[in-house]
Parts: sequence; structure tokens; C-alpha cells
Amino acid sequence: MPVELQAEIEFGLLASAGSYSNVVALTRSALAQDEDWRTHGEPALADGRARATRTPQSLAAELAASAPREVAAWRAAWLGDWEAAGRAAVEVLEGITAPKARAYRALWAYFAIAWFGRSAAAGNAAAAQRSAELLTTAHRAATGMVWLREIQPLPADVVIPEPSDASAATAILSLLGGSLRSATTFSSRVQTMLGQLAQDEATPYELGLVELGRLLGAESFKPSGQGRTDAAWLWDELWLTVEAKSEQTAERLSMDYVRKANTHLASLAADRDVDAPPADSLLDIAHDAHRAWTAIRTSVQADGGEAARAEVTKLLWEHRLLPTQVKERLCREPVRGL
Repeated sequence: MPVELQAEIEFGLLASAGSYSNVVALTRSALAQDEDWRTHGEPALADGRARATRTPQSLAAELAASAPREVAAWRAAWLGDWEAAGRAAVEVLEGITAPKARAYRALWAYFAIAWFGRSAAAGNAAAAQRSAELLTTAHRAATGMVWLREIQPLPADVVIPEPSDASAATAILSLLGGSLRSATTFSSRVQTMLGQLAQDEATPYELGLVELGRLLGAESFKPSGQGRTDAAWLWDELWLTVEAKSEQTAERLSMDYVRKANTHLASLAADRDVDAPPADSLLDIAHDAHRAWTAIRTSVQADGGEAARAEVTKLLWEHRLLPTQVKERLCREPVRGL
């Protein structure tokens, strides 16, 4: 923002921390532009302007360069020239390359899909193919976002794994060729996990959570120390901490529990010396994990390379067990709504 606005907002925030009567008095002084305001208020704003610096956001130059292309796209759409609008949207899409602008790329890919779709509805067969191709582009750009999957989902047979999903498939193949190679070991560990998650006692329940995370392809563990999460599930670019109050009997969760849960991701970030985590009925998920693993053990070879990884990803998707799907299942209802 301009330094003048920065200074005024900072001044307002500082002033608002005072008592109600002081805020009212200061407001009246500012509106009247009286001597007190000229003596104290205006010099304070001048000092704020002198301290403030104006630093362009990292995406400013790229978005500024995109503006003429965006205007051309909207002009064509306004005129109902859907083919031209779709082509212009693709030009916008191709001009936005910064990794931090991925969400904006997804939005413009969606505009292109919609406009080419309108052109196809008017009889342009080539536009229909272009719209279908852009749907994959949009979903690749929209990784980690739910809105596009809700309003313009991919066909059921198309799976575009996100980084967390790909890391889960890789970890599962490692287990399949390693510690869970034996059918006997696999059966014993799964049955133990299901038993742990089917009862209420905290300690075995937490062990079941850790085992479930491993079967989901996560780096899964219970952090040491007091007041830490019951289980941490870490995939590439996605971390989940699970606080399962299996012994909870009251109708409402204690606010202490909620506050405690809210610190878990921050604690993990501190453990791993990073600023922040990557940019969510557990027993049902455990049973689904058992079924998915049974299918994986039947049809996938641990040393099958990319084909095996793709098949594991597909089977996880079919059982709604990709990390992004697990997040959606566990975070369907926020605590505030319970």
C-alpha cells in the first residue's frame, strides 16, 4: 500500500488499543482538525510515513503484465465470442507462470473451459476437445483446492495425484516390498490396528492411529513429550495431526482439547525447524485401508516402477484413501459446528 495508507492504518491500530474514551476523543480531534490533532496526530502520521516502505508483492509484475490479456478475454466474452474468449483465456493462462500464482492459473483455466464449452455448445467440435484438455490443466494447477473438484470434476477414470498422493504411493510400495511383504505379518498388524481403533482406551487407540498412518503411506509417529498430538501423519506438502478423544464421554468437546489440538502442527513445525507446516470415523478409514491394501497386495508388484505406483494411486483413489481424500473425510465438519 502507499506509505500514507500504511501510516494511517498503523496509527489507527495503535490508537484503538487505548480506552474507549480516548478513542472517542481522538476521533473528534481528528474530525475537527483542532490544535491537539495538529500538535500530536499529524506529527505521528508523518513519523509513520517516514518509517514505512512500499515493497511490491512478488507477483505484482507478472499480474500487471497479465492485465491487458485479461481485459481482451473479458471483452470477447462480453461480446459472446466464446471461441475468442477461450483463446484469450489460454493466453492469460500461459502468461502466468509463477509457482505462487498456481491458484490464479487454475481460475483462468476454468474460464477457458467454460468459454470453449459455450463455443462447443454452438457447434464448434474442436472447442469441445480443447475444453476437455484444459480440464486436466486446471486440475493440475488446482492441487490442494476443493472448489474445482466440486464444480468441474474430472472423469471418474482420470486421477491426477498431488505431491502428497504421489509420496503416499511411493511409501506404500516400499512397505509392500519391505516390512509388509509377508501376508502373515500384514494380516497380524492390520487385525491389531482394527482392534485398537475399535475400543476406547487411549494408549492402544493412539498406537492404532500410528499404524493407520503408515498404511496410508504417511510418515506416521507419535511425537514425544507432554501435550503432543496422538498421531502425526506427514506426506509431501501435507501434514495431518490427529487428536482423537476416544475416552471422551461429554456431549461437547472441552475448549482445552480444542486449544491443545490447535498447537500440534506448530509444534511439529518447530521440531523440524521450519516456519510452518506445508500449506485436515477413523475406524471406517482403517477398514478402507485394509481393503485397499488387500487389493494392492493382489495386483501390484513392489518393484513394478511407475506402473505399480500408478496402480497404487488408482486403488487408493477408489477407496478414498489418497492423502487429499483422507483430509477431506476427516475435516468434513469443523469442531465449531459440533
